[in-house]
Amino acid sequence: MDSEPNVSVHGLNGGTDSGTGFLRDEVRRTADVPSFEILGVRVHVIEMAETIEHLRIWLGDRQSHARFVAVTSMHGVAVARRDAAFRRVLNSADLVVADGTPLVWVGRIKGHRFRQRVSGCDLVDNFCRESGGAYRHFFYGGTPGAAERLANTLRERFGILVAGTYTPPFRPLTNAEEAELAAVVERASPDVLWAGLSTPKQETWSQA
Repeated sequence: MDSEPNVSVHGLNGGTDSGTGFLRDEVRRTADVPSFEILGVRVHVIEMAETIEHLRIWLGDRQSHARFVAVTSMHGVAVARRDAAFRRVLNSADLVVADGTPLVWVGRIKGHRFRQRVSGCDLVDNFCRESGGAYRHFFYGGTPGAAERLANTLRERFGILVAGTYTPPFRPLTNAEEAELAAVVERASPDVLWAGLSTPKQETWSQA
């Protein structure tokens, strides 16, 4: 897709991850992940491996509610500074990962050990590579055909299960289209939904 995607994750539809208990002890709870504030936006000090561990833990917990991970850069922070409603959306995310070296620098200045950013594209690629066919993925956004191409590429490379794709029109959805999309996603029953609509649309849509 054409922008850095955000991700929503849901508990698996059946069964449990045999490694979940071990991983739950090993990975820090989200509330324990260090974070810093920049212009009113909370950003977590978390890198790729631990982000993926959090996703897998949430996915293995059938009792867990849907989770929202925002992948943001200084552009997102700047938008949030001007828009209080969008700032609330970002701060409501279960994880806000730094997709941008300037945010990593700010974290370092604030005293955190922060080595590298977590770009949305790299998160999609690494998570799909590591999890293979373990989860059902839905891809939302992009220009016509982009979500389908990405889904097919990841399926060919890593053997992921594609639950579905949806490319919205380049305008706000009507009520009827919103209802149609909700029905499409419900029928697809994905474990992971990747949204790539550009900031701030993708974060606002993912959190809704």
